[in-house]
Amino acid sequence: MRTMKKEDKMNIKRIISVMMTAVMAAGLFAGDFSVQTGDGVKKITVQNESIRQITCEGEDFSTNIVGTKNKTVELYFTNKPFTEEQLKSAELKNDETSKTDAQLTIDKKELKIDLVKKHKDGKYITIFTPKDISIIVTLANGDLNVKNIKGELLFDGKNMDTEISNVSGVINYRNKSGDLKVEDFEGVLDIKTFSGDLRLKKVSGSLKVENKTGNFDLSEFTGKLKSTFQVGDIKISSSNVTEAEIDNKSGDVLIIGIKGEKLNVISSLGGIEISDSKLDIIKVELTAGDLEVRGSESDLNLSLNMGEAEITDHKLTGKIDSDVKVSFGDVTIGLRDPASYDYFRSVGDEKTEYKPGMEIDDDLRICEKNKKCLRIDNNMGSITVK
Repeated sequence: MRTMKKEDKMNIKRIISVMMTAVMAAGLFAGDFSVQTGDGVKKITVQNESIRQITCEGEDFSTNIVGTKNKTVELYFTNKPFTEEQLKSAELKNDETSKTDAQLTIDKKELKIDLVKKHKDGKYITIFTPKDISIIVTLANGDLNVKNIKGELLFDGKNMDTEISNVSGVINYRNKSGDLKVEDFEGVLDIKTFSGDLRLKKVSGSLKVENKTGNFDLSEFTGKLKSTFQVGDIKISSSNVTEAEIDNKSGDVLIIGIKGEKLNVISSLGGIEISDSKLDIIKVELTAGDLEVRGSESDLNLSLNMGEAEITDHKLTGKIDSDVKVSFGDVTIGLRDPASYDYFRSVGDEKTEYKPGMEIDDDLRICEKNKKCLRIDNNMGSITVK
């Protein structure tokens, strides 16, 4: 009988060691992911509870991300849209032989999802995840829906329609084309898009928006706003602002029911209408278009190069002196309780008795009893006092 040499024993130990390492690695993967199928649904459960970030990248997918109280991540793939209730109620069976086109890897505490374009699993993916998590999504084309998440989120798309609801934390949103809808968000929201309509409701915190082409609708906002637009109409309503800055090159601006400290609107071309608002100061710079301030309360700093300016049913706060400057166009001014003010023609500072509907062919100064004044400077046009 042949005696085993020492070097042969060492080789066998090496082979066994390699085999055990491979088995352990396979067991780790199997333990991290389990697959179930049935009713047109493929479900992948990520057993690893240490996941703190999800990175998802794909092209031409409809992606739905939902925060839950669960500690694990669940992925559902379908060929047609399913509701969350339909996914949860689907009759599924373990399927160890099923393979998925999506490439799933775990790197420390990060789950990476690479959605390839084959779509054999289906072009609709729903991800149920613990709500306290960071998320990065990059979609070349497709729809994105995110809700019930608390964390840091980065969304980057080329042609992506997006809905975000009941989310808090920090969102950086970048998209070349597509509409964005946000409702019930608290935190820091930074939006930069090239084309698409933006509709935001019940947002609080810090909001920064840059949009080249598209309409902007913001309602029930609380916080600080800084926004820049190239082409599109803007509407802001029922909001409370510490400071709101709006820079719009072309399009109408409609402000309704705003309260707070400062509103600053800069526009090159388009009408501006501000109504039923109460602020410390309203500042407007308009190159061409009509300007209307109605039923509001604030001090004013208004500058209009070409167009009509109409201020009606307005109350001055009286904290600082106010100014209205119009280069080419008529001015209509109507203050609440107009008889309580003193009226002075600017040339010679001549006091003028108030009469409803009186026209002034000169600059005008309207002063309150506390000596704070509204100065109206009109280079070419008339001034009518209601």
